[in-house]
Formats: sequence, structure tokens, C-alpha cells
Amino acid sequence: MVTYTAPVGTDNCPGATTTRTAGPASGSTFPVGVTTVTHQVTAANGQTASCSFTVTVVDNQAPTITCPANISVNATAGTCGAVVTYTAPVGTDNCPGATTTRTAGLASGSTFPVGVTTVTHQVTAANGQTASCSFTVTVVDNQAPTITCPANISVNATAGTCGAVVTYTAPVGTDNCPGATTTRTAGPASGSTFPVGVTTVTHQVTASNGQTASCSFTVTVVDNQAPTITCPANISVNATAGTCGAVVTYTAPVGTDNCPGATTTRTAGPASGSTFPVGVTTVTHQVTAANGQTASCSFTVTVVDNQAPTITCPAKHQCKCHSRHL
Repeated sequence: MVTYTAPVGTDNCPGATTTRTAGPASGSTFPVGVTTVTHQVTAANGQTASCSFTVTVVDNQAPTITCPANISVNATAGTCGAVVTYTAPVGTDNCPGATTTRTAGLASGSTFPVGVTTVTHQVTAANGQTASCSFTVTVVDNQAPTITCPANISVNATAGTCGAVVTYTAPVGTDNCPGATTTRTAGPASGSTFPVGVTTVTHQVTASNGQTASCSFTVTVVDNQAPTITCPANISVNATAGTCGAVVTYTAPVGTDNCPGATTTRTAGPASGSTFPVGVTTVTHQVTAANGQTASCSFTVTVVDNQAPTITCPAKHQCKCHSRHL
């Protein structure tokens, strides 16, 4: 609203009248911008004169805009984002003609990625002044990754060894978001030599959100190989002079197995270095493997009695005969 002193024209003769020929009257509301106000005086003789001035109303008020509150949602199952809708802000100004545009972020109804997205809107007033506001859309990845291991594996040990080379398809975990990594946390890698027994292999997947999942399977290597043992050849000796036997020494056999831990014991017959009696004695040794399987071998020790017996008779006896005995 602008007030001003309206001009009044004068003339050398009475009867002049002054009228406003352009612009609002004093006390009116003038629009933003420049308005020209003109007044004209008309003399009694019909001659006129006029004058003008401008009223400039300056729009120095910035527009305003208010964004919605920050938004937080969980990611849609199986995806790495979520569709989010919001009421897009519209700026206002004291003068018409203000326009609002989105200058950052995604439009309402878009799929927002996991993480924090900043959405910014700006209003531009007719006078060129601007104002902006922002809010965040947080999509939380609360989904754990998944991983599936192969089935348990069972194989026989490779002949002559205490293990077996085993290959398997290493599991790879998956997640709703990219960036998941899978590592082997226990057990040998595929293609390694697994020992006899049960070995647990574990793999773990770590998602980009830090959550983990793991799976395990077992590799069983069965030792189905029996141990082996070889005895010395049969032994034959003569009895020691004057005795009914002989001291006999031999190399005691030691059994072997594809796996460590085999033990050998003598299960029949005397030990090496013992006195064996005349005749045939069977000596047996048995090896027991760590898997419980056994093997045995035997050989004979023959002590030959090649000594003749001896005998000694009494001395000769002479007898005198008498006639009465005849």
C-alpha cells in the first residue's frame, strides 16, 4: 500500500481542474514492479498539462519450501532396494509464478537403493530468489546372505596311502545386494589330499551389510586297506650237543600299513634267542592296523635231534665152579 500527495495543477485563471489519468490512487495497493502514476490539469481555456511519477514495489522476500521428514524402510525381500513414495514439497512465495523442481535424489515412487539417498527440492520465485530443502531416504538391508554346501562325501583311501585326493564344488554364497564374498573357514580346499577319517569343511559368506551365513559338509576317507606282514623263512637246526633243544635267533617281522599306528605282536612260539625244543615249533606274528584290521604270518623252527644215544655195560665177571655143583 502506497500513499502519496496527489498533485494539483494551477492556472492563471480560475477554474482549472486536476484529474489522475493513469495509475492507482494514493492509499491503493500497488503491485510488485514499477507503476506510473499520471495527473493532468485542464485549464478553463481547455489547455492541459500533465506530470507523472513512478511507484516501484520491490519484492525482496525469498520463497519458502518445507520437505517431508526423513524416511527409513527395509529393503524389499530378495532385492537391494525398496520402492519409496513421498509427498513432493511445493514451494510458496508472496508473489505468483514460483516454480518447484527436484534437484537431487529420486522421484516419489522410484526404487531407492540400499543406503542413504538425499532428496532435494528447490523453489524459484518470480523475482529469481530461491530456497531449497532436503530429506533423506534410508533403505536398510536387513537380509542375511545364504549359502548351500554340497552333500557329505565318502571315499576310500588311495592304495598305499593314508588319504585320498578329494574334489568338490566350492559353494558360493548369494545376497540380495552385490558385494558378498565367500571364504573357506575350515578344512582343506577342493583337490587337496584329505586324511583318513572325517574332515569338516566350512564356507562362510559375508554380505556387504556385514551379515554372515555359513554351511559345512564332511569328507570321510575310509581306510579299507589291511596291513601286511612277512615272516622269515622256515628255520632248521640241529640240537645243541648234549641238550634236547637249541637256541635259535631270527629277525622278528614288523608289519606295515598304509596309515601310521600299526603294532606287531608275537602271538605264538618263543621269542628270538629262546631255546627251542627238539621238533617243529610254529612261530606266529600279527600286525594290527590303526583301523583295527589285522594280518599275520608264521614260520617253523625245526630242531633236529641228530645225536645217538649212549649206553655203558658193566665189566666182565668170572665164576669158579665146584664139584658139588655138578
